[in-house]
Amino acid sequence: MSGAGGWHDDLDRWLQPFLASLSHSARRAMCPLYLAGLIGLVDRKSV
Repeated sequence: MSGAGGWHDDLDRWLQPFLASLSHSARRAMCPLYLAGLIGLVDRKSV
């Protein structure tokens, strides 16, 4: 099993083709953070 940050690396690698198609730089920067928040192990206030 990979380390604690391993799934972040996997997510970044998986997202590369999708991020390449986003022309807006802010969306390209926030997309990985948003998805990591959705699938991460931290508690969310809302869904």
